[in-house]
Amino acid sequence: MATSSELDIPPILRLPDEILLHIASSIDGDNACTALRHLALTHRRFRHIVEEKLIRNGVVQVRSISEYVHHLSEHPEWMPHFKHIEFRHNGDIYNIYSSQKARTACYGMIRDLLPTYPSVNLSEDFDGEAHDGAIWLMVVLALMPNAQEVSLRLTDIMRPRTYDWILYSCKAPRGLLSALGNIVWPRLEFIRVTTESEGRFCREAPARFNHLCNLKVLETTSDFLDRAYFLSPESMLPSSLEVLQVFCDQENAPWHFLLNKYHDICRTDYFSHLRRIQLCFNQPCRSVAQYAVCNTAHFYSWSLLGHIDLTDFLSKWRKANICLQTTFKDRDQPRFELGSYRQSCLLEEIQCVKQEMEKSIDSSAKEADGI
Repeated sequence: MATSSELDIPPILRLPDEILLHIASSIDGDNACTALRHLALTHRRFRHIVEEKLIRNGVVQVRSISEYVHHLSEHPEWMPHFKHIEFRHNGDIYNIYSSQKARTACYGMIRDLLPTYPSVNLSEDFDGEAHDGAIWLMVVLALMPNAQEVSLRLTDIMRPRTYDWILYSCKAPRGLLSALGNIVWPRLEFIRVTTESEGRFCREAPARFNHLCNLKVLETTSDFLDRAYFLSPESMLPSSLEVLQVFCDQENAPWHFLLNKYHDICRTDYFSHLRRIQLCFNQPCRSVAQYAVCNTAHFYSWSLLGHIDLTDFLSKWRKANICLQTTFKDRDQPRFELGSYRQSCLLEEIQCVKQEMEKSIDSSAKEADGI
């Protein structure tokens, strides 16, 4: 029989830590940091749960990133535990609101990160950049010495300027951001950039990653590659890249980009570390093959590239040193999760579809002759 002291314990606190951690992990949204702080104050046990949640899941809402930085300043012991950080961006936020406490905390941490940066310039430069989400994002990454994996998640078709110091290398030097970049860029080994939108990115300049000198894995959507087909590999991707994974569908597969990069790879050893390019289609293999055969007009490229014979092109890749892998999402499985995709040979499926069509045409012709 339960004692009176046990009966006084709220039912939720009788649950094991793993269930409480699962509950805390469901807290999301722009005010997640505030909600987690309030949860941690309700009971000493929840303080441990919230700490574990933040250590396991580094998810940062860009809209409230300044409060996230303030929260980190109060718990510097957490920073070495982060290995993966995900930034979520809802709409293009041009100005970041930050409280005086958050600004003071951020300035102090930047001063510790950049001890040789002139103090007069630091104060002035920080005041000029504090409204921009880019400075807060770079501070978050600079504070975490073991965060080698970064995910940038978008919900619209615009690439927000908050991400420019990760996605775009050809920017004029800006003292404070460049100094933080020199800390962050060499650490990053894995970048994922995804968008829930089916549209195409509107920014003129395509994303470039060649400033990330130790990047090994790049996961992105085909939207980021569409505008980059004309770029040389050296101006877009780092020579350290080992795996390129592209999420796409049958309408916007990056064939033009791959055709251009195939010729570059044949002419140079710049991609000596690249061992796999993986296309992750949103449709079944059969559907993509039928689309490729029946909608050949889609594969007419812009005037620079001419006509793409997809069968010949895929056959060429079989002979290349770099493996071109085609995977296809299982029905009812979430996008952008590699476990949702299964490998299948698109080339063989296209050949099967062509043979079936030829047989169907021959059969129809014979029936017509018989009539």
